[in-house]
Amino acid sequence: MTMATSITLLRLLAAAVILLCIYPHSEIGYRVAAVIFIGAIVSDILDGVVARAFNQVTTLGAKLDPLVDKILIYSALFSLMQIGAIAPIIVFPMFFRDMIVDGLRNKAAQALTVLGANVWGKIKFSFQSLSILCSLGYCISGNQIILGCANTALLVALIASVPGIIVIASAFRGTPPRNVSDGSSPLAKLPLTTRFF
Repeated sequence: MTMATSITLLRLLAAAVILLCIYPHSEIGYRVAAVIFIGAIVSDILDGVVARAFNQVTTLGAKLDPLVDKILIYSALFSLMQIGAIAPIIVFPMFFRDMIVDGLRNKAAQALTVLGANVWGKIKFSFQSLSILCSLGYCISGNQIILGCANTALLVALIASVPGIIVIASAFRGTPPRNVSDGSSPLAKLPLTTRFF
């Protein structure tokens, strides 16, 4: 197991600990959850840096990283939604969108159509993370402005997720996005088994 994959698995453990911290509905639990969540986000950046710097980009890591990210994000979102810190009307459409896109992405992979990460996915993840931190801030302080910021950030994440559907659909039309298909992206120069999905 590579160092990058180990960091990814630590993030999976962090997701479980965050849930345990949220469950008691205590101020100290929310504070600890926020600190651990920030650490998990840093680890998400770190495992990518380590993988590229030490040539540890693997098929397992490429598939495991986005899966762990989704577990981290949606376990926190659903937990915070259950206590009223996140609006269900935003969470559920985003969750179903991701399930559909992941299904299409897997079919594209089976058809040997390689889809690299795009900027919209990074924006979505960033605003999801911001929403979770604001939600935890609301749980700690009870400030309604912070609650509004949490739901606004999540709404922006939902809007930013829409172009991802277009990116996936373009692969099935035989016109994958330029940054992947024309060879201009470093991803296009990697062997199939080591590209990020």
